[in-house]
Amino acid sequence: MLDRTRLQVVGHAILIGIGVGIVVSSFRFLIEKSLKMWQLGYHWAHSNASLILVMIGLLLLIGVFIGKLLKNTPNAMGSGIP
Repeated sequence: MLDRTRLQVVGHAILIGIGVGIVVSSFRFLIEKSLKMWQLGYHWAHSNASLILVMIGLLLLIGVFIGKLLKNTPNAMGSGIP
């Protein structure tokens, strides 16, 4: 028989599963869209050399941002897969 506590645990597990599914799906969607954006920028850079400098600047800004994140949380590393 299922008692109230077990039903609550199952309910929480279902909610957590839905939440994780939304986060993972959003992450994969954003990766796909950003890849298309970078591919489009790459093609545009072939026709306009100044866009190469813009892309390099964006990559440097992203690198600085990630560096600051890692400086604030030095134990954050790896792929997240144990």
